[in-house]
This record gives sequence, structure tokens and C-alpha cells, in this order.
Amino acid sequence: MKLTRRRVLRLLSGAAVAIGLPSAWIYSMKTYSGPVSDHFDGMHFFDPDGSPPKPLTDLLRWQFGPGRQRHAWPEWAPSPYADVPPARPLDSRRAYAGVFALSERVRPFLTLCSRSHRGSRT
Repeated sequence: MKLTRRRVLRLLSGAAVAIGLPSAWIYSMKTYSGPVSDHFDGMHFFDPDGSPPKPLTDLLRWQFGPGRQRHAWPEWAPSPYADVPPARPLDSRRAYAGVFALSERVRPFLTLCSRSHRGSRT
């Protein structure tokens, strides 16, 4: 594919549209405005007793620094919320819950509706 001025301009205009439209949409969004409180100054939320934000270099040092100790994920971990099915269903009709149980209850009404829409067979 030959790189021409027209293709470069198409690429640049496409990038401008791809960046410009979402930026304009985000800029036009309404932000929260409410009464002033101890954690909100009318425009921004803040923590009055909290520490100021740390620089990005501290985050990168924490994430990728030499003191980082990574632990391997276990192959399998038992769940305390494991679902244990009952030993034997009490009634076979109750064992099939969901769409099947609903369809057995609705079947008489469906046959009535389908007959009325089919018309007479003579």
C-alpha cells in the first residue's frame, strides 16, 4: 500500500474524529452540583482528614519495585459457598424447575391461543 498525502490526511482526520467526538461528549456531560458539606466544596469531593495524593512514581515503585513480593495463585481453592444438591429429589415433577415446569402449566392456554389464530379447518 503506497503512502500518499490523501491517505495520511484520512488517517489524521479519522484519528481527530475518534478522539474529538468522545472528548466533546465527555465535556458536555453534566457534573454533580449540590450543597456544600464537610466532604464537598460545591464542585469537588475531598477527604478533609486524608493524606494528599502521592505522585505517580510512588505507584510505579510500589507496583514494579524490587521490594515487591509476588505470591503464586493456588491451583484450586475450596469455596465455603459450594452448592450441595439434595440426596434425592422429593418429587420428580419438582426436580425440573424452570422453563419446563412453566411450559406444563401454560400449555393449555397456548393450545387455546394457537387454535384461535389458526382459523377453522374445514
